[in-house]
Amino acid sequence: MSGAPVDITIFMKSLAGGGAQRVMTTLAGAFVERGLGVDFVLAERSGPWLEAVPSGARVIELEAGSKLAALPMLLRSGDGAASLLSSHAVLHAPKVFAAIPALVDHLAGARPRALLSAVDFSNIAALCAGTLARRKPGVTTRIVTSFHTHVSTAVEHSAHRRMKCLPRMLRAWLPRADAIAACSHESAIDLARLAGIEAKQVAAIDNPIDLQRIEADAPREIDHPWWGTADTPVVVSVGRLAPEKDHALLVEAFARVRKRRPLRLAILGEGPERARLEARIRALDLARHVLMPGFVADPFAWVARSAVFVLPSRYEGFGCALAEALACGNEVVACDGPGGVRAVLDNGRLGQLVPPGNVDAMATAIHRALDAPTPPEPRRARARDFSVDRAADRYLELLLGDQAPTRPSRSGA
Repeated sequence: MSGAPVDITIFMKSLAGGGAQRVMTTLAGAFVERGLGVDFVLAERSGPWLEAVPSGARVIELEAGSKLAALPMLLRSGDGAASLLSSHAVLHAPKVFAAIPALVDHLAGARPRALLSAVDFSNIAALCAGTLARRKPGVTTRIVTSFHTHVSTAVEHSAHRRMKCLPRMLRAWLPRADAIAACSHESAIDLARLAGIEAKQVAAIDNPIDLQRIEADAPREIDHPWWGTADTPVVVSVGRLAPEKDHALLVEAFARVRKRRPLRLAILGEGPERARLEARIRALDLARHVLMPGFVADPFAWVARSAVFVLPSRYEGFGCALAEALACGNEVVACDGPGGVRAVLDNGRLGQLVPPGNVDAMATAIHRALDAPTPPEPRRARARDFSVDRAADRYLELLLGDQAPTRPSRSGA
């Protein structure tokens, strides 16, 4: 493979609009700033976060074949093959597995110093491809996997049969990783238990938030009449419209709050739950009071101008949107589900925690946040703990060890 040397290859299925994808593009920017050669290698060149890939990084789409065509290579992968093949027997097997042969070829040609993967099945595919590639002469790529959800809860709540295969695959493949990262202490412990490895083998690294980007975007004017009406506060939530994010809970709580006071709701995000949410909003006669503009790459101006930020998720590995709301100084209400939310909010010191699925508790918390706002500076100070450079330092320690470059000068570190 010709071109500039590759220090780090980042592998994912795609750059769909989720938190893990945003984390990887943010880290890539920090790696490029430190003079490292970075490739984004994708099974599918798609997703809104493609626009966030830093200009110094290359985006490479693998020529993935069918999952059946990958089977002979999976059989050569060793003891972990049975866990993969069992998943292939499931009707809706992970499509990312079809990219394994092409990823092997890429790693053998580019010979990056390290491979960083993210998201559950992409991590398994990366471990399989990395194992096979390292059997080729001259390939010594270090393999680092990262997880950005509370995995056991994600498995429990998923309706997909392939997710039920994930624990078995993790037990077979995670021991082959050179390093493993999870996005919060609780998520790291959960992952280690599920995979049957020692907790010390999983590094807990808080997800980074781009404080400079937030600071630059938050003052931006929003071209919408809601923000010209000072007498009607707006509640904002940011997240993919998926069952685990439980925006339905927020809609129900909002309906109760609005019976007692003027209020508006903006839900920023896109996903499979849109139609169901819109139907419920119409049934509650809230269509004039709820705005769902879709995916917004930089939601910080919306968040900064809101009266309250709400995270209604049933579980969160970390809660990037929540940390970004802290950086904007917002009053926050969040569901206290499994994962990193409680830690982000310093055990509730910086925002109200309510039980997942409890409409009454959420409605009460939103009322309280509107009635008794608190000073924003403690929240902004907490957000600085999640700077890009702090996360990049930790990841580069796993990826490159003593050969990691020093960080550049950057505010907010």
